[in-house]
Order: sequence, then structure tokens, then C-alpha cells
Amino acid sequence: MAFSQLLSSMAMLLTMVLPGFIFKKRGLITESQTKCISNIIVNLIVPAIIINAFQIEYTEKLVGDVFEIIGLYAFMILVCAVILVVVSKIARFSSFQKGIFAAVLMVPNTGFIGIPLINAFFGAEGLFYISICEIVNDIFLFTVVYTIVSRTAGQNEKMQLREFFSPPIIAVIIGFAMFMLKITLPPFLGGAAENISNASAALAMFVLGSQLADIRFKEFFGDAKVYIQVVARLLLMPFIAFVIMRLILKNTSLLSTVFVLCWGLPAGVFSVVLAEKFNTDPSFATKCVMLSNMLCLITIPVCVMFL
Repeated sequence: MAFSQLLSSMAMLLTMVLPGFIFKKRGLITESQTKCISNIIVNLIVPAIIINAFQIEYTEKLVGDVFEIIGLYAFMILVCAVILVVVSKIARFSSFQKGIFAAVLMVPNTGFIGIPLINAFFGAEGLFYISICEIVNDIFLFTVVYTIVSRTAGQNEKMQLREFFSPPIIAVIIGFAMFMLKITLPPFLGGAAENISNASAALAMFVLGSQLADIRFKEFFGDAKVYIQVVARLLLMPFIAFVIMRLILKNTSLLSTVFVLCWGLPAGVFSVVLAEKFNTDPSFATKCVMLSNMLCLITIPVCVMFL
């Protein structure tokens, strides 16, 4: 991407973040209202985006791409496991911080940030690929990551099956089934899904802006372990994905671009949810998530430039 396009992308993201930031600073929106918007995004808009993404022409190539993404994602999780062990030992993370690092490192925010951004940058085919990343991401989240966090908390709890079937996951299952069976939505449903999808990026950036307004920046200074986790999330992981896709596999397709960007996304909010659930320093998890979401406004456009 040309430098002018990079500046345009950064300006677009910052412009979309500002309304939420201003509204929250001026008291025009409350925390509960922000949560309501987040729930609408996760439970309505993201499922609509996913269903709409799968309304793409069936080809054998796309089916092959699905299995390629699954294999690549599994390999990246193994890479994450190695990084988790090495960095945790060097940085002397506590047991609780190891669990948080696992969640931050292994769970990019594909649903809340990734899907709206890929939709804005690459359209329908890009959405197809990020939707597959989303379901594979959630599978690892609700199995591997959940287990790691629970064990670092001194527990060995397993995720309940009903917690796995969130609206986005259900949408992926329905959408993929329709794709495989070559089922097309009737025009009125397809149009509704597309129009709902168009609100995704604006609302996601609005919520992100409102969250950034709550940050007390002094809280981040002096905590090197937060920076280590954020750098690993925003810089190290997309760099590794880039090396694998572009330098080793020589893959320059849209799949490659989406996959690298997927691993350059900020930490998922579920990192905080797990930290709160198992009481493993949720304040530290919040710092990691919020700082990564703030800095991604710079790192994501830079990633796009190199792709």
C-alpha cells in the first residue's frame, strides 16, 4: 500500500475513533450505554457480517483455503506456545501473568475489531477469510487458552459447551453450511444483512474511542510487562505470520494478507473476561488489552502498508 494510502487509512481510523472518545469525555454516553453498543455489535452486527460474508460464490479453491487457514492457525498456536514459555521465563512473569499472556498472545480480536476492519479494507472475499479465522480463533480460545488460564490460576476448569455457541459462532456455522450447500439468501434478507453490516466499522471504532477515553495513561508507565505483552501481540505475531506466508510459503494472495493482519490485531477483550473469571489480576489484563487496542491504530495501517 502506498504511503498516501497508509496516511489515509490512519486518518480514517482516527476519525472513526474520535466521536466515541469525545462523547465519553463530555459525558454524552455512559459505560452501560457503551456496553449496550458492544452487545449489539457482537450479537447482531458481527453475525450479520459473517452471514453476508459467506454469500460468496462456491469454488473448490475457497474450500481449500478454509483448510489451509485451519492448518496455518494451528501452527501459529504452537509458535505462540513456544513464545509463551520463553518470554515468560525471561521476563519473569508470575503464574497469573503467564495465563494473561497466553490469552493476549493467542487470541487476536478477530470478532470485534478484525471483522469490521477487514470488511472496510477488502470487502466480501476478505470477510470470508477473516470469518474462518474467527471460528478457528474461538475454538482455540474455548479449549487451549481457557485451560491454560484456569491452570495458571490453580484451577482446572473446563469451558461449558453452551458458552462456546455464541451468536458469531452460530452465524459462522450457518453461513458456512449455506456456502457449502450453495444456498443464497433471498434479496430482502441479503439486503438487510448487508445494510446491518455497513454499521460495523463505525460502531466498533466508536466503542474503542469511548474505551480509550477511560484510560489513565499514567497507569501504563513503569509496567514493562504490559509493554512486553503488547509488543508481542502487535508486532511479533504479525511479523512471524508475515515470514511464514510471504517469505517461506511465497503466498501473496488475499488469504495471506488477511491472515497476517489477523495476527496483527489487538488483544481480545475475552482476556479480561478470563482474568476476572479466575481472579488472575484483571487489572493487568485490562492494561494489556486497552494499550494494544490504542496502539493498533498505528500498527495496523503500517501492517497494511507492507502487505
